[in-house]
Amino acid sequence: MTKIRYSAGLKIIAVAANLVFSVILVLSVMMLVVLFQKDILDFGDLKNKSFESSSAFFSKFQESEEEILNFIDLRKKFETDGSYDSEKEVGIWDYYASREIPGRMGKSKDGNRLQYYLGDLSEWSRGYQKAEYEFVSEYTIDQRIRLKQNVYKDGVSILSEEKTVSTLEEMTTELQEIIVQNVEHYYGGSYSISVVQEGKTYSETTVFPEDEKAYSEDDLPEDEKAYSEDDLPEDEKMEKMIQKVRNGKLYELKGDELILLLGSMDMMNLNTVVSYEFVEEDYLPVNGVGIWENFMKGEYTMNRMCNAYAALEYTLANIGEEISKYKRCLNLYNLSENGTNVSYWISRGNEDTIYTNIKEPLNIGFAEYGEKKGKYVYYRENDIRLETNVKGMEDVFYSFLEPKYGGKGNVLFVCVDTAFPNEDEFKRARDEFTGMRPWIYISLLGAALSLVICLICLIYLSMAAGRREEEEKIYLNLFDQIPTEVLYFLVVSAGSTCFLLFGRIFYQFSSEELTGLMLASGILSFFSGTVFLSFYLSFVRRIRAGVLWKRSILYWFVHGIGLLFLTRKSSAKMLILFGMHLLFCFALWSGILSNMYDEEVIMLILAGFILLSCVEAVLIIREGVQRNKVLEGIRKISGGDLEYKIAAEELSGDNKCVAEAVNTIGDGLFHAVDDSMRNEHLKADLITNVSHDIKTPLTSIINYVDLLKREDLQNERVQGYIAVLDSKSQRLKQLTEDLVEASKVSSGNIKLEMERINLVELVHQTEGEFDERFQVRNLTVVSKLPRKPVIILADGRRIWRVLENLYSNVAKYAMEHTRVYVDMEADGNRVRFSVKNISENPLNIHAEELTERFIRGDISRSTEGSGLGLSIAKSLTELMNGTFEIYLDGDLFKATVSFPQEPEILKLPDGTGV
Repeated sequence: MTKIRYSAGLKIIAVAANLVFSVILVLSVMMLVVLFQKDILDFGDLKNKSFESSSAFFSKFQESEEEILNFIDLRKKFETDGSYDSEKEVGIWDYYASREIPGRMGKSKDGNRLQYYLGDLSEWSRGYQKAEYEFVSEYTIDQRIRLKQNVYKDGVSILSEEKTVSTLEEMTTELQEIIVQNVEHYYGGSYSISVVQEGKTYSETTVFPEDEKAYSEDDLPEDEKAYSEDDLPEDEKMEKMIQKVRNGKLYELKGDELILLLGSMDMMNLNTVVSYEFVEEDYLPVNGVGIWENFMKGEYTMNRMCNAYAALEYTLANIGEEISKYKRCLNLYNLSENGTNVSYWISRGNEDTIYTNIKEPLNIGFAEYGEKKGKYVYYRENDIRLETNVKGMEDVFYSFLEPKYGGKGNVLFVCVDTAFPNEDEFKRARDEFTGMRPWIYISLLGAALSLVICLICLIYLSMAAGRREEEEKIYLNLFDQIPTEVLYFLVVSAGSTCFLLFGRIFYQFSSEELTGLMLASGILSFFSGTVFLSFYLSFVRRIRAGVLWKRSILYWFVHGIGLLFLTRKSSAKMLILFGMHLLFCFALWSGILSNMYDEEVIMLILAGFILLSCVEAVLIIREGVQRNKVLEGIRKISGGDLEYKIAAEELSGDNKCVAEAVNTIGDGLFHAVDDSMRNEHLKADLITNVSHDIKTPLTSIINYVDLLKREDLQNERVQGYIAVLDSKSQRLKQLTEDLVEASKVSSGNIKLEMERINLVELVHQTEGEFDERFQVRNLTVVSKLPRKPVIILADGRRIWRVLENLYSNVAKYAMEHTRVYVDMEADGNRVRFSVKNISENPLNIHAEELTERFIRGDISRSTEGSGLGLSIAKSLTELMNGTFEIYLDGDLFKATVSFPQEPEILKLPDGTGV
């Protein structure tokens, strides 16, 4: 068995089986995931085989319904009088704000409206390009503020101008932003530059510190108003300029004031370079004036131009997608040559237009028409009536569709022809559902079976790892020489890589690319299983060989320090540890006190303290665990398990020394007890041999006495002598037999033949045997025995000896003219038989002493007992898996014997048992 269990061939088979079935497991799970994604797998309704009642149909119906409703919105956007209108005007500001396209607004010269033809936007969105614009702004101050601005498009200059400015508002936005930031930094307050957006000009707002007093020039004294600014000293000019800035009049500074302000902030010259990407204007608006041209004419500010280009780019990015959806739905539901299985009829209460693809006349109601076709949903807002035979559609409709598409007077009808006469997505989904549904049961069975086999193989490989045929030693290979930390790092890296690869595969291949998904998953799972087994079995071998910790880098470091530490005495070790703890705590609090306002440093120090506390806790727990092992060993040895050995090699330090000393003491006790047991066996053997040697002459004496009794001797005195010889020889014979029996029982040299015995019947027989002896002593037996048979498993001859000894004990020691109570109870699990009587002599000993050898209840030893009967009865009872107990209360003596009860075998008419 060992060769087969640990043979190299069986290990290879187990590894191969594990890898193969792990691949099957992954493929089965992947297939179940794909089926679940396609709504073919529904755990709540596995028995359903109908596509029309499946989750797949429900999902496809819901998807089509939402697509049709979106299609109706798109038709409203892009159609005029029921047809696609490429001349429809689209205002990009409206589209940017709400993705809406109003009706015809007429041609306008107002550039702010920025309307484009729908056809132009459709063509433009197919492949619009973006150009990089670089705006370079610079000002210098000599006597005036000279502003230079250059604009480069894809590195080519398209604008270069230079002008003199006198106010902050005349500068470029980029320069304004930098100047405002510096003003806020130097003089406080909060300012916003003037912006123009979507045709509206927003004035600047100014916020001042609460402790600053704001007042206008009108609040100045009359004598101060009379002076011109040119007449004021330089410092007063500066103070007045700062006050105006703080009063929120930054943009009102002119000429010399602005120059004075910029000089006070060391900003006598400044330049900025800002890059933007704007859409190339391949098509112009309806009025023929583009965004860049408006900017060049001064109609648009920089902010206004940036916002316009952003709105244009947003429109191009989204309107092309919407037009594609519109054309797809138009061809799918209205213009398809192969037709569609989906019919719809939708009208809105606030519109006269009816959107439908039903060409045949409706001579019946929508509900009847839907029932005729197959599956439908019909909703009328006027009477809040929803009719559908699609399972689950009510909740979806009221949760998602009604809030968006409900409205006064709205009517919604969508149905699917479940005969699927036309080749569309519903028919393809039905064919896919029919073809792939059997894979549910195949995948479930494959997943369950492969999981069980993988677990069995993994358990076997865990048991056989490191073992060889007919050898108990654990063998390690070169792979197991890698340090544990390195191996753990490799495990984590490999596991993370495999997880990421599985995720990449799952998202790389859609559920439609089933072949590629399964192939890639199978290959990856095979290599992942190989890597997992390699690392896992290495860990198992290390754990079994006990080298998981010893092969670690940390162990080499700790062990090296530990060797220096363990050579010292216990008191020195404790002092060193306590000193290290105090030193660390001192350094900790010093660091906290010196960095009271640095939260990050304090958190780092506290983290170090927590780490030290955890290390100390681990060491204390480790010390406690080792001490508990030593105490457990002492308890076991003191409890009598002298062969118990404390695993000293798992301990360290003083605990190891104590464990070795306890093991030595246990060995000494074991040898002492062994010598005592050997002496006891020698005594038993001596008794057996002597008893055997006595039996031979005793048998001759008994035979000759028997011959004398047969002689016709008239002398009464001689007959009396013969009677005494007969009595004493029989007593000596009984004593010899008891000694031999006691010796066999104590030495275990006895063979039991266990069989089913009716204890009730045996007790009746025993009472019959002793009836005459009880009558001689005027003892009355009061029996309380079950009427039904009570079966126990015992040796017939030995159980008879137990009962005989108990009854014999009563016949010898019970007080005359008393009652003897015999009782038996059986509860189905155990049988308890007891004998109770009043002793003739006082019982001044403990109950346990009566079962010892040569102990009798009559201290005067006036009766003929040997003192071995109860001892033999107890020993035989325990050998037969029973219990023997004695209870004493004054002169009351009670002996109880208990055995497990066996079930009764009923006899059938044919003689067989049940």
